[in-house]
Amino acid sequence: PIRTFSNVLYPDIAVVLDDNLLDMVNVTANLKTGGLLVVNSARGPEELGVKGPYTVAVSDAFHSSEAAGLIVEGNVLISTSILGPFAAASDLVSAENIRLAIGRKFKGAALDRNLAALELAYRNTRILRYELPVASANA
Repeated sequence: PIRTFSNVLYPDIAVVLDDNLLDMVNVTANLKTGGLLVVNSARGPEELGVKGPYTVAVSDAFHSSEAAGLIVEGNVLISTSILGPFAAASDLVSAENIRLAIGRKFKGAALDRNLAALELAYRNTRILRYELPVASANA
């Protein structure tokens, strides 16, 4: 469990659930060099206008959840599907381990919908890795 209750000033990873935020806030202002930016968007990573020394992983989590029927009271739930691009772009957790965790939490139709949303988002992830500057041997 996470036991730290404070602001994160310099994150290794940032997750953007609504790509409209990219036009309002500099979500990468304090993202660490080599960090990961995960974005829910129908646009490709090149179209987002995000540049810097980090990895950008994009998947349309909304569409994945909607296609999988992950809808409650008319609201499309993207909390499971956004884990797809996270797993695809990071080495912190595998898609298989996420599947296992979902299987412990849900049963029946809810399990099927969550797994389908995860799979769709994972398969549809587009990743753009910006190269980190190489330090000069003479520096």
